[in-house]
Amino acid sequence: MKVSVIGCSTTWSDRPTSSYCINDNILVDAGEGTFKYYNAAKVDFEKIKYIFITHFHSDHTFAVINHIYNAIWHYNHNEKKVIYIFGPKGVKTYFKNLRDIILPEYKDFNTDSFIKIREITNFDTKIKIENLEVSFFKLKHENLQDIAYVFDDGKVKVGFSGDCTYTPELDKFVEKANVLYLECCDLKTNDKHLGYDKYFEYMNNNKDKTFYAIHCENKIYDNAAKLGISVAKSGQINEHKNFNNDLTPNI
Repeated sequence: MKVSVIGCSTTWSDRPTSSYCINDNILVDAGEGTFKYYNAAKVDFEKIKYIFITHFHSDHTFAVINHIYNAIWHYNHNEKKVIYIFGPKGVKTYFKNLRDIILPEYKDFNTDSFIKIREITNFDTKIKIENLEVSFFKLKHENLQDIAYVFDDGKVKVGFSGDCTYTPELDKFVEKANVLYLECCDLKTNDKHLGYDKYFEYMNNNKDKTFYAIHCENKIYDNAAKLGISVAKSGQINEHKNFNNDLTPNI
């Protein structure tokens, strides 16, 4: 499975915000400003077909509007371009409101036939896209629901936490994945973010797993070597496993 890191930093950093591309056609999050970093991460915008949203903050969602606009452009030129968006409860309303504000000329445009949006509300189910099985984990980011995703191709299980604090469900997420792109925002865990204290505990107790710290403040990012952790960096391409099989998702 190939993971291209488009961005992985906080919104107050000078680095690109959260967005990861799996196997060229799947995005996990697409924060504001990440659109212009696609080329640096060798991501072809036109190939993106599936978008998974962890939570509704702008540093995880605002670049999705570019994909919605692109799908509308293709539709208006009689070209088939379907995108599938997954996210927390309310995701359909969230992107409709965002579209109405940023693309007001399409406020009354019916996009349901080529923009398929699914709310994740049942965390006991899984979905299949391409040859991947996707699992969901209900996490918490202050007062917001955050969804962590694990992508399993039968050989490796790669997980993305989004922004989260510690909850018992996070233990299940870490247990499920072999490779973890896991929040490590500050030195100490608080009610919004997982910190280095808990991150290092997970890493130390799971030496058979690979960890990449994400959403790091500068004090973490700039001192990663001293702290003994690996941070995900914009433009980084990690080859966990590869596949390329075009199947219809069960959405």
